Amino acid sequence: MPYITSIERMAYEEGRRIGLEEARNEGRVEGWKYVIALFLEAKFGPPSIKLLRKVNDMHDSQKLESLYAALLSTTTLSEVRRLLR
Repeated sequence: MPYITSIERMAYEEGRRIGLEEARNEGRVEGWKYVIALFLEAKFGPPSIKLLRKVNDMHDSQKLESLYAALLSTTTLSEVRRLLR
């Protein structure tokens, strides 16, 4: 095993921490997209699938979580479309 300096070790640890954080965030984003897709299909059927393009363009887990919370009170696809604008 090659010798690494303490600075290299710190840089490695920081890179690893950042990578894990990014992976967790990506997992949350994909998870919310999946939950929203299941919800829309269960509540509104196949016509709602067309709306998933807009959901898939979102990459912020907090915005996706807020969107899901708002979707819970929707009763029509028109309301869903308004939320996705």
